[in-house]
Amino acid sequence: MATCKEWLAQQFAAWERAQGRKQSYYAFARYLGVNQTDLAQWMDGTLLPTGADVHTLAARLGLEIYDTLSLPRPNPQIERLTAGFASLPSGLRERLSMAVWETGQYIQTRSLPSESVEAKKAAFEVFARFGIRLTD
Repeated sequence: MATCKEWLAQQFAAWERAQGRKQSYYAFARYLGVNQTDLAQWMDGTLLPTGADVHTLAARLGLEIYDTLSLPRPNPQIERLTAGFASLPSGLRERLSMAVWETGQYIQTRSLPSESVEAKKAAFEVFARFGIRLTD
């Protein structure tokens, strides 16, 4: 597997070809939405991207950045939840987060398989206590 430095060099070269002419790291950083100094350090191998920068790179260049950095890829279900969560009314956000947490605790403390009938029944009951009706 390529190092981060090698992978970014490949991505830069592909982007540069797509632009049809020579490009600078500065232009690449602007395209990616990252700090130019950080990109230069990633490109020369002195630093690795972390945190939100990894997510930003993945959005532009693909999820392979996670593999390159030996990080787990984000869960698309969690990504969808996160994207919409802030738009919900605060009371519903609180109830949803508590219902999810309590259901998870129930399932974990009983070592239930997450797809088991008992886990599903628990989720329905917990969510109902928070005024949230689940359906099959």
